[in-house]
Amino acid sequence: MRFLQGFPLRRTKISDQILMWLVSPIIFPFIISILFSLVFGLMNAHLSQEALLQSFVQLEGVMTFIAFAGGLVLSVIIIYAKKIPLMNRKRLSRSEWTILPGLTGEDWKFLAWYIPVGYVLFNIGGSVLEYIVGDGQLINQEAIEAMATDTPTWMLFITIVIAAPLVEEWLFRGIIFFRKEHNDVSWLTLIITSVLFGLVHVPTSIVAVYTYVGMGLLFGYAAKRTRSVEAAIFFHFINNLIGFFVLITL
Repeated sequence: MRFLQGFPLRRTKISDQILMWLVSPIIFPFIISILFSLVFGLMNAHLSQEALLQSFVQLEGVMTFIAFAGGLVLSVIIIYAKKIPLMNRKRLSRSEWTILPGLTGEDWKFLAWYIPVGYVLFNIGGSVLEYIVGDGQLINQEAIEAMATDTPTWMLFITIVIAAPLVEEWLFRGIIFFRKEHNDVSWLTLIITSVLFGLVHVPTSIVAVYTYVGMGLLFGYAAKRTRSVEAAIFFHFINNLIGFFVLITL
């Protein structure tokens, strides 16, 4: 598939940045929410304000799904139409990549130990920090748990496990992280993009800052070390998949 094979490296344009931000999980859900509110309000003008609000809240999970799934589709279209070099930045041929375009056998050997070790150490650190400073409120996690109440499992899976890792990594580890015409990324860029990744998840406590900035550092180093966005997407996918199973189990 041409999309997975990637496009020739070039510096990211301002128009690329703007378009990818507009369809990102940070902005696009607000656009969908506003449009949905207007249409829903016009179609149900006969309802009382209280009934209208109650019906709207019940559809919040569906709106989130539409926003994330729609953002994913639009991201693919933008990347393909503008030939943004996010996938397979190393320009590997079919004989050079393994399992996924963009990742070599050596990359997979690195990820095979880095992901489990990084995940375990990261969670141990979070548990220790939470014990020291107290329970940290994660607004993003609470929103997901609230959405899970009235949202079909398949919608949750697509939103949390598929759409979120792809769209967020294309934005943060792709369009921002690898914004130049080469694959060399500085440690300063890694730190800045990780902090930005943490901030857009609205951290409200020390534990929340550790959680989201820490995730950004873990995903970002995977991308830096392998010089690929695919590595960050895969780590993000594994992280969210585990969280998804925990969510539907509990």
